Amino acid sequence: MSISPVMSPMVYSYTPSATSNDKQTDSEYEKILVMMEMLGIESTGDKTLDKVLLRNAVTEMLQQNAASSSTSSDYIPFLDIMDSLDLDSTGNVDDDYDRTIDELDYRISMANDDEERQYYQELRDEVETLYDENSYDNARTSMFMGTEMVSDITRYMLGI
Repeated sequence: MSISPVMSPMVYSYTPSATSNDKQTDSEYEKILVMMEMLGIESTGDKTLDKVLLRNAVTEMLQQNAASSSTSSDYIPFLDIMDSLDLDSTGNVDDDYDRTIDELDYRISMANDDEERQYYQELRDEVETLYDENSYDNARTSMFMGTEMVSDITRYMLGI
């Protein structure tokens, strides 16, 4: 008995039938393996353990990202006014705003005449305006910190 060349590929391509749940599990594990490779993590060969390793790595990356973003200084839109008042910036826009407003309030209350009082009041108004205009941008930036990375990973895991 001989095997015809047409029959040979059919023998090699035979796979046992699997349920749809098994196929979904396999594709999920393939995605886990690809993500692990992207992050430079060695696979253990165990799906459950690899899933935990991947989750831990992503969590660690997000924590590092959050830590590095919290140590960086904010954009201070009224820094030139702080400099003119001889105030040093802390790098935190909210703290610097409070310090600047307090200093301007003090100088307004201690002004020698109406012209000086008006000058400091105008500076105060400008600081408030600059702070209000830029506070939305700072909140939006901090709120979405790291979410781009999470969304990329999620999209990849879902195959989108």
